Amino acid sequence: MSEPKTTSDRHETPRRSIGPIIGGSLSRGVEARLEGTSTPEALRSGQMVVVEGERYDFFGMITDLALRSTSPEALEGAPSIDLRDEPLGAILRGNTYYGLATLRLSLMRARGARVDDEEALEPARTIPGHFAPARIAGSADVERVFGRPGEGGYYRIGSPIEMKDVSVCVDLDRLVERSSGIFGKSGTGKTFLTRLVLAGIIRRARLAKQTSSGTRPPTLLVFDMHNEYAHGSRREEGSVVKGLADYFPADVEVFSLGSQGSRGGRFVVQIPYSQIEPEDVLLLSDELNLTDTAAECAYLAQARWGKAWFQRMIDPSPEAAEERKSLGAHEQAIRAFWQRLRYLHSQCQSFLCDRLSPELDAVRQIMINLREGKHTIVEFGKSRHLLQYMFVANILTRRIHAQYTEATEAYLAEPKPGNEPRPAVIVLEEAHKFLSPTLARQTIFGTIAREMRKYYVTLLIVDQRPSQIDPEIHSQLGTKLICHLDNERDVEAVLAGASAEMGLRGVLANLRSKQQALILGHAVRMPVVVDTRTYGDKEFDREIGFRTEEERRRDADLAAQQLGGL
Repeated sequence: MSEPKTTSDRHETPRRSIGPIIGGSLSRGVEARLEGTSTPEALRSGQMVVVEGERYDFFGMITDLALRSTSPEALEGAPSIDLRDEPLGAILRGNTYYGLATLRLSLMRARGARVDDEEALEPARTIPGHFAPARIAGSADVERVFGRPGEGGYYRIGSPIEMKDVSVCVDLDRLVERSSGIFGKSGTGKTFLTRLVLAGIIRRARLAKQTSSGTRPPTLLVFDMHNEYAHGSRREEGSVVKGLADYFPADVEVFSLGSQGSRGGRFVVQIPYSQIEPEDVLLLSDELNLTDTAAECAYLAQARWGKAWFQRMIDPSPEAAEERKSLGAHEQAIRAFWQRLRYLHSQCQSFLCDRLSPELDAVRQIMINLREGKHTIVEFGKSRHLLQYMFVANILTRRIHAQYTEATEAYLAEPKPGNEPRPAVIVLEEAHKFLSPTLARQTIFGTIAREMRKYYVTLLIVDQRPSQIDPEIHSQLGTKLICHLDNERDVEAVLAGASAEMGLRGVLANLRSKQQALILGHAVRMPVVVDTRTYGDKEFDREIGFRTEEERRRDADLAAQQLGGL
């Protein structure tokens, strides 16, 4: 029988003391008085901390730093005192003048519990007593809370603040159990963070196939509006990084919208007019400047002409115009709706068609990929028009969700081995355009977010304006990865419902403008600020098993030499 693992079994970083706890509460956080030799300049908002209580070790983060003195009178002579001078500074610092760190405690663990006992970690429901020592977390503490890369679904997403050689992991299995979100203003690195997450999901699925583990990892469907995920793209400093299809050519298939794919995806997405529903058009109310009567016109047309309603509505012939007058809506309203549909058609005619044979049906091929575990990226070409993106993403997702609903209900009616649908994760950029308060209850994406994987489909939404997403959708997101945001409404929206929201607000406000994120929710045991790892560097390439042509040739030459020596 193996011996229990202990902290001493692993490499541990030196412990850095903060100071004793002197006050606070469970709701507001506890306060640690910095020791005489400590200075607030050595600490950072968002750093992970440990407080060693009598019965429990507590895990949390620094949410605020402050300066204090023993009395107001002590500050009267402060301008003439330089605490850097010795020995006067050594006498006054930490006694008359001291720093204070506010710590938000998230987890607690009974002292003496086995190091590898994950069940010993539980939400913090109490606080340590006066003078309990607080310290910066070490590498073993981080591993204890966030797991070890490569074990189970743990995947390295970055490092804690000021601990670049230590790994913070997200649990990918838990990440995909519920819908999730990646947020951040433009230029903060959220696209590279999204690539990092998607690469982890693909790699996890590939390993599950290779090991025949019996698990059914999810398959990705990525709506790639800006052509940023499939193939290589250029960083701001000029270097080129590989895309997901470059890293995983056997696991990823690229679809192109009409003839617009940037690299000529193998499968060209075309949509027959008969697949267009009124809801697909009404989703574009803002982009098309539709009036309140548009919905009435659309549903009257569908009731009259069925699946041919869109074609009949855009028909410019005098005969069709006369037919439209008899729909029952106001004539001016019908004409205004006709004009907007003609504009929509002019923007989308490159991928709209009269009819489509089954073997050319994009939804059919995507469903085959989803069932077989092949990830699909739909590129939107050089135009990258928001109107096209919203229109196509809604039509395809609505049909895919309908087929998943049918498959799930069949499985529940007669559960057989191998009949269970494979989970799917749909990646959606510009999510606020689909999930605004006025549209979230009308679009298929709002339905998916609220269902919480009821039909084996979840969302990964990527957005720079979380304040424009319906609050109910935010409440359904299991995990949030949040890059820098500087709009107060966006910060308030993305943290709504999070415990100790006020403390996290300050942490979020202090994030670096690039390559740093606050992660909270289902996939991590406690909120954590990470310096996100670099997507596409040599370390990343090694981890996912990617080798350049030169490396493959060198290995082949070496193998040939070894065979020649036999």
